[in-house]
Amino acid sequence: MKIARFYQKTLFGIFALMGLIVASTSALYVSTVDHQLKDSLQRNSHTIARSIGDSNIDLIVNWNYSAL
Repeated sequence: MKIARFYQKTLFGIFALMGLIVASTSALYVSTVDHQLKDSLQRNSHTIARSIGDSNIDLIVNWNYSAL
């Protein structure tokens, strides 16, 4: 009877450890992907704004935004 109880505690400990590993890996993955997507979005928005600004200065100076 004591052997079965020992195995139950060990099995619970293994499952708890696996749950902790899965939770920490998931949190790290979500944080990394979020950081990379924010950097990508910021880089792309700067590129788009710069290309619009450099495209034709006369359109911007003459307030002809619809031509952009």
